[in-house]
Amino acid sequence: MTEYISYNDFIADVSIRHEKLFRLFGWRYGQTYFNMLAQAKIEVANMIRATDLDPFMSEEVTELQHKIIEGLWNDAR
Repeated sequence: MTEYISYNDFIADVSIRHEKLFRLFGWRYGQTYFNMLAQAKIEVANMIRATDLDPFMSEEVTELQHKIIEGLWNDAR
């Protein structure tokens, strides 16, 4: 598991890893994002799981989702 210094570092890593996961398995961006979030900050992933904030089934993470999840990320330190 990777420890991230900041939410921005996490997002940068999601983008890098998503390219490979999309090519190999056809993963959606939200799928990559949520699975990596569950590895990095399980408590945050559990808070948003199966809610309107959960991006798992989406091709993108909205700006609003980013803002709220980043706040949860920072509170979970």
